Amino acid sequence: MAVTAQTARRDNSWLLIAIIAVGALIIAAAVWAFVNFVMGAMRGSEPYRHGLAAAQSDAQVVAALGRPIEAGTFFTGNISVAGQRGEARFSVPIQGPKSAATLHIVAHRDGGPWKYPTLQVRMPDDRAIDLAPAQP
Repeated sequence: MAVTAQTARRDNSWLLIAIIAVGALIIAAAVWAFVNFVMGAMRGSEPYRHGLAAAQSDAQVVAALGRPIEAGTFFTGNISVAGQRGEARFSVPIQGPKSAATLHIVAHRDGGPWKYPTLQVRMPDDRAIDLAPAQP
């Protein structure tokens, strides 16, 4: 049985498609791993953990959202820490069995503990529940 040029081209085209598909999967997996690494690092930060704990323990937030209150998988924000200085800004979707909202965190520190000029839960009706501790 002789292999024609057309048959050889067809066989090679499937190989090329397979190589491109595998390459695309590898790139997608690398991007997914990078995003998960960055999100995990931000989730482990003090401002994120403090803000989420404050929302989960606030009576008004619990009454509005129900229990348990959980953070969404994806959120926006950034954090920058250099030595004892740092700044963080996060907008985290949170939800409970009754409703969903957005947790807004703005925090900074300059050699001491983190301070939270903005720590609030914004409800779907645009009502804000302030969670920021009183600053001296």
